[in-house]
Amino acid sequence: MVLLSYLLHLLTIQGPIPPSPTASGTTAANMRVPRAAATMNLLRVDLFQTWLAALLIVGSGCLIAGALLYARYETIAAGRGLTRAIVNVVAEQTTRTVQAVDQKLQLIAGQILKTNDRAAISERATDRVLRAHLKELPFVHALWVLDEQGRIAADSDVGNLGISLADREYFRTYREHPDTGFFLGAPVRSRSAGTWLIVAAYPLRDVQGRLIGVLAAALEPPYFEKLWGAINIDTGGAIDLYRRDGILMVSSSAGNPAIGLPTKDPEILSAVRGGAATADARDDAQDRLLFGRTLDSYPQLTLVAHRSLDQLLAPWRKFSLLVLAIWLAACVFVLVLYRLLRKTWTSRADAVTALSASEQKFSAAFRASPDAILITRQADGLFVEVSDAVLRITGYAREELIGRSSLALDIWCNLDDRARYVADMTSHGRVNDMQAAFRMRSGEVRIGLMSGECIEVAGQLHILGIIRDITDMKRREELIWKQANYDALTLLPNRSMFVDRLRMQIDGAQAGGAMFTLLMIDLDQFKEVNDTLGHEKGDRLLVEVARRILTCVPDEATVARLGGDEFAIILPAAVSAAQVDAALDRLIAGIRAQFMLDVDRVFVSASIGVARFPQDGSEMAELLRHADQAMYAAKQSGRNRYFHFHPGLQAAALERSTLISDLRSALQNGEFEVHYQPIVDLATGRMRKAEALLRWHHPSRGPVSPVEFIPLAESSGLILEIGDWVFGQVAAQVKRMREIADADFEISINVSPVQFHSDGQIADRWLDRLREMDVAPQAITVEITEGLLLDLTQEVDDTLRAFSNAGMKIALDDFGTGYSSLAYLRKFDIDYLKIDRSFVRNIDSNADDLVLCEAIVAMAHKLGLSVIVEGIETQRQNELMMAMGCDFGQGYLFAKPLPVR
Repeated sequence: MVLLSYLLHLLTIQGPIPPSPTASGTTAANMRVPRAAATMNLLRVDLFQTWLAALLIVGSGCLIAGALLYARYETIAAGRGLTRAIVNVVAEQTTRTVQAVDQKLQLIAGQILKTNDRAAISERATDRVLRAHLKELPFVHALWVLDEQGRIAADSDVGNLGISLADREYFRTYREHPDTGFFLGAPVRSRSAGTWLIVAAYPLRDVQGRLIGVLAAALEPPYFEKLWGAINIDTGGAIDLYRRDGILMVSSSAGNPAIGLPTKDPEILSAVRGGAATADARDDAQDRLLFGRTLDSYPQLTLVAHRSLDQLLAPWRKFSLLVLAIWLAACVFVLVLYRLLRKTWTSRADAVTALSASEQKFSAAFRASPDAILITRQADGLFVEVSDAVLRITGYAREELIGRSSLALDIWCNLDDRARYVADMTSHGRVNDMQAAFRMRSGEVRIGLMSGECIEVAGQLHILGIIRDITDMKRREELIWKQANYDALTLLPNRSMFVDRLRMQIDGAQAGGAMFTLLMIDLDQFKEVNDTLGHEKGDRLLVEVARRILTCVPDEATVARLGGDEFAIILPAAVSAAQVDAALDRLIAGIRAQFMLDVDRVFVSASIGVARFPQDGSEMAELLRHADQAMYAAKQSGRNRYFHFHPGLQAAALERSTLISDLRSALQNGEFEVHYQPIVDLATGRMRKAEALLRWHHPSRGPVSPVEFIPLAESSGLILEIGDWVFGQVAAQVKRMREIADADFEISINVSPVQFHSDGQIADRWLDRLREMDVAPQAITVEITEGLLLDLTQEVDDTLRAFSNAGMKIALDDFGTGYSSLAYLRKFDIDYLKIDRSFVRNIDSNADDLVLCEAIVAMAHKLGLSVIVEGIETQRQNELMMAMGCDFGQGYLFAKPLPVR
């Protein structure tokens, strides 16, 4: 419009051209001309003006139409770019969130498998792990563990235990595809709150890789919506997270009814499956922009952003209507506009004022930007202008920067970064997202993300640079990385990083044909330190052990803490066999040496398993398993030693695994039988009691010794189920004996420490069973070992007192072979002491054993306890026991353990 007026002025007004409105000193008086001259000029050029006006109208219309079409193209292009940028930003945020969930589930799964010894899932132990980690996951609604049948074996909300979720998508996926790792299920409605939840799952596998359960976490989609809340996307647009199968997982559109359903939109399916962008797609007869991106490291997830072209082009339409209106007005008034030309200068003055105000607003926005914005001359790098953010971040004053260069101020920490920045700016005219370190005035180093572009100002090339301070973000990323890869207590690599390094070591050794050594270390007696001195000093001990391990191995070694008191060491190929043996000797001696924890002297030792690559295993799982088997063999051999893997260990482990598998079905197959060995009243010779002894008749192996299968039942947790079955058999048998033989007859039953520690309901369950069968509790004697009293917990104490208060008798088995003291005998209501057979075996020829037995009998009687002597096999032994006043005897002299027929 101004250009049109200016041309008319040239044609109709004689005299000098008025100065530009940007020139200084311009006023309205400078632009006045005589009215008569203007009238004469108008008459003279009237005809020419008509043709010129027509030409201007047509030409300006074409120019305006072209400009509007170009503006529309640019608006759509900017919308595409913004949509792509939005998807990239949200994809990075969402990838980090999903990755954090993935890594956290791996960590929890590792702790669950460690806590449950990778064999079966213990509800109590797993519940503690779940509840501990649930507090650290604000965006997780609940955590639970399914056993291998799909039932809830552990849950942060114990009210769901036992519920079968075998039909859930994630459980079926692990069943049908055993190699599946981290898995995100389709959104489901919470049964309690009615809100959407997304289930993230991770498999739990035993050492053979068999699926023994599934760890699941219920994620709250509002967390993602809040995470995306800072992203600005217009009305009619949305950010959606889809799975590869097209199911909508999360949407920024509140109340989206399509959540949890597969999309039927072909463009969205194309973006989800191919991660490609589609522009100008049609949806319900409306144009839209669509862009999808598959998440890095999670190809099963795709973010899709879509925006309405109608919404995107709304400002352009308004602007177009405004331009057309102005153009039409100009066309209508073009012939009379020259009469008002004098008034245009007033309008131009107003425009100058508005332009000045606009410049002031731009300057204010420039200075107030949260990102550091600066303008430098390209020729010499001198600062021309800087925003307030530059001053705030660097600590310099504006006058200290303007007119000086970054080199003179020594701002660049690495001059190579500056050289690369200048080279890219010179060759390409721009720099995008270049990361560099900058030195502040205080000397602090901060990390910035730089972007820049060449601009021309007053005929000179300048550089407009924008620097975003990402120091805090980098520190958070580094912290997250350390938390995911390093043990917080010892600062050693954790299991995750150890697995990565072991995989890299195997890959490198396979490529170069090299050998290396893997050590698995488990501390001996660590549990006793925790129980006696507390977990705080137990943690301090682990830190000291880690420090000693580092001093005992070569610098090239990788030392990691896998969890609890378990450590692992990778000795690379550069470490010779002699150095490995020397390191093993140093480790054994170093860990065995005394630890001082304040005033407490602590002694522990180490059992170390050694496996070499590739002769002891060419795959990671195989190498780890063999090192672990060697470590287990070291423990079985007496601890405080190291043991090299050999094939015999694998055969023993396989034999043990097979026996545990057979043990699981023995109860259902009726392979167990209870034998009873009489206990005789030595004064009368009458059988007053009996001890119940479990026997296993294997269908192919024949009789299996309790010494062999009882430890397996304890370690696998099967002892709980077997113990309940034995108790039921004993209760039925003692009821029959009291009815047909002796109304005061008693049967004693051996109870494993595992039953006390792992089953807090054993007393209630057994006493209820006795009431159901109408059996007096006085008919049952519970035999415990001295080790149970040493590892006494509140749970064990409560269970023993519940048995005693109900009237059941308590017998302390194998007395004299462990660490029992008078304090335990006074603290608990012990009814019987059972002298171990090892004291009776040579009592007729060993005076020391005779004196010791007499002392035990005298002490027991002083405390009001009855004495039962085990292992009486000869008449001479029986006479000696009777002479010293023993109350009851048990052994082959009277009868062997016999079944009930």
